[in-house]
Amino acid sequence: MLTLLTLLTITSCDDAKRKVEKKNYADSLVNAAQKEGDLERMLALVDSLEPTGLLSDIRVNQARGWVYNRMGQRRRSEIYYQKVVDAEPKNDQQRSLQNTVAINLTSRQVAKGDYEAALKVAIETVKRMEQNKEQNIRALGALYNTIGACQLNLGHDEEAEKYYEHAYDLNMQVCEKDEKGIDSRQSIDAMVNTVIDYCNAKKYNMVLPWLQRTRDMIGLYERKPHADTISAFDFRIRLQLLEAIALQGLGDTKKAAQIYESVKDTEFGRSADGRLTANDYLLAAGRYSEAADNFRDLDHVIDDWGLDLSLETIQLFLIPKLRANVGADRKDSVSRFSIQLADALDKAIEQNKSNTTAELAAVYETEQKEAEIALHQARIQQQRFIGTAGVLVLFVVFFILYSAYRRKAEHRLAVANDKLQSAYDQLEETTTQKERIESELRIARDIQMSMVPHVFPKHQGLDLYAMMKPAKEVGGDLYSYLVVEDLLYFCVGDVSGKGVPASLFMAQVARMFRTLSAQRMKPEQIATEMNNELTEDNEMGMFVTLFIGLVDMNTGHLFFCNAGHNPPVMGDGDLGGRFMDVESNAPIGLWPDLQFVGQELESVKDHPLFVYSDGLNEAENKEQQQFGDEQLLEILHKTRYETAQQVIEVMEREVERHRNGALPNDDLTMLCLRVN
Repeated sequence: MLTLLTLLTITSCDDAKRKVEKKNYADSLVNAAQKEGDLERMLALVDSLEPTGLLSDIRVNQARGWVYNRMGQRRRSEIYYQKVVDAEPKNDQQRSLQNTVAINLTSRQVAKGDYEAALKVAIETVKRMEQNKEQNIRALGALYNTIGACQLNLGHDEEAEKYYEHAYDLNMQVCEKDEKGIDSRQSIDAMVNTVIDYCNAKKYNMVLPWLQRTRDMIGLYERKPHADTISAFDFRIRLQLLEAIALQGLGDTKKAAQIYESVKDTEFGRSADGRLTANDYLLAAGRYSEAADNFRDLDHVIDDWGLDLSLETIQLFLIPKLRANVGADRKDSVSRFSIQLADALDKAIEQNKSNTTAELAAVYETEQKEAEIALHQARIQQQRFIGTAGVLVLFVVFFILYSAYRRKAEHRLAVANDKLQSAYDQLEETTTQKERIESELRIARDIQMSMVPHVFPKHQGLDLYAMMKPAKEVGGDLYSYLVVEDLLYFCVGDVSGKGVPASLFMAQVARMFRTLSAQRMKPEQIATEMNNELTEDNEMGMFVTLFIGLVDMNTGHLFFCNAGHNPPVMGDGDLGGRFMDVESNAPIGLWPDLQFVGQELESVKDHPLFVYSDGLNEAENKEQQQFGDEQLLEILHKTRYETAQQVIEVMEREVERHRNGALPNDDLTMLCLRVN
């Protein structure tokens, strides 16, 4: 009894260890696709791994949110980020990921002015971190900064100051402990943002003390051995520009002008970032001509920073540029830029409508409750958009030239609304079809992968390895093996057709192979029995080409039967070799009552055997040139045998090189074995 309990404990530990290894491998696949920026592959990996449970719900929704953010689908990204924030993490890794997502989500909500939503997420995240006694001071500092910014913009000045104080204390701890300097620069950047928040809110009396605190933090950073002096200098110049803005707002115009004049010709002051920061001072000081000159290269700056002409970009950059040119009385520039501004607004309105149409589909992919919440948020966002657009339209209507563009925009909006209504009508039907197809593919994939062994036998004198790579979501290839004492049964096959029917037929073939092999039948008997079973009620006319082998691992004697499959390659010594002579048996499943003919070889010891599907020799490149039998033999002749796995990996790389970027035209399956 004790021995049995010990064995059960060991087995349980091994299973747990393998599960952890699989989860780590799954996560590494998603990370690799993210690092390469392959958004489509990353989505496909997440969709395929989600049903297996190898990725947590938090990781799945974080990955989807990241992909859709990179695709520019902000609203869809926020839906998945919100699901991460609402989830219950099960370990420290998930908690850390949830905190990072919360910081990204609240930053985006603050940027678009949704302070109530950002405040709710940030406060709940901080509360959860404090309950779990998490010590991530960088994350807490970022969230406290966000809460402070929200309270300030909502008019709660005392609450804002309290949370900014918390953030300052945590950021100072980061700077004191930081040795390399990277975390310190991020903390200084957070402090600079606090100063900018007070400037934007026109709370100039609060700017000066926070300027001093930020300068103290920069001084602490400069004393570190790895400090970046250029970055520190740029921080100080930016703070001087912000100080000039505050002093101008407080009425100390002389000192504000002196500060501006002292920094405008520095390297940072001449940079695009510096000149745009300086423009807030120049506009406040009525120095419109200088501000207009700084805005001259605005189009290049927007391109360099990768900004699109959204409503936020128009508010931040184009409207101030127009104000500067109006103030400088540059009538020609005002007229030209009014046309440009009107066109930009027209495109922003049209793009917003287009994005809304595409991204609302995400709402219907969630559960009913989540869909109602997301739709409610979408309506609020649309109301805010309409309000912002109305203000901008009223502002630009001052310039007569915009009237023609406004009529054009209204016409486009009407067309977009008609298309949106049509999309709503078709969405339910499309969603149902999509769910049915996805369900069918998941079932087929699960069936197929459960039939293919992933662990290979560890038997003295035997080296066996195989791989299968479907060309589409599911495939019709298969391989399998069964060890019965000193006998090794193995097979490689290719089912006719594609999709779910081929996958089900493949599963049936794999099951029958293992059942008949366990009865110690010869390969030709297995093929005959399979054919009798599969031809019965085979209304779809499906069949499988199959190579079945049986090798005695003591003597090396090989029995085999080839049922319409590609002839294997028998290696000579370290590899090389030739195609085996095989009987021309029919594929299995075509005609009933066939007697399949078997063959045998006296010994295959020290002669590697390479079995494959036609996805290898018929692999095509972009010019539809096939890999071919000659190239297959040539590569095997050049490859010195080390292990069965090494041979297959070499061949897999050669096929990829031949395709040269072309999509696979068929499933690829390979098996290599050697008996010593």
